[in-house]
Amino acid sequence: MISYKQRNKDKTIRIFSRIDEQLPDGRTVKKKVYLHDEDADIRAYVRSLSANERGSSNEVQADNRIEVTVNYRRSLERRQDSYIEFDGRTYAIVGVDPLEFKGTEMKLTCRSVTPPRFDSIEYVGKECDCPCGR
Repeated sequence: MISYKQRNKDKTIRIFSRIDEQLPDGRTVKKKVYLHDEDADIRAYVRSLSANERGSSNEVQADNRIEVTVNYRRSLERRQDSYIEFDGRTYAIVGVDPLEFKGTEMKLTCRSVTPPRFDSIEYVGKECDCPCGR
């Protein structure tokens, strides 16, 4: 059995989710929750999608889309409302491909967005990819 592995993960990215928390007084707090340690960056292979891959040939204004290959992260399969920070830009994850369900890597299709505003920033610490689901 041949295992696929993207060898040149030469870029660094940061991944975060937006969590809206309802306070007892009725207000909603928007939290930016990074899915890794504060001082950690995630190694990734990043490439820009072509116009044909974006399906933007008929669009009036094409958005900037990228494809990011990272080591498998269980938390991203459950959180497609996540974002990636790369090269000073923010991208929303619009698709997750688990690469034939081998559990080694995943491809994330992302589109550029205006960075959302948050009330607070948190880090979840070391990510756990074990079957416990944390």
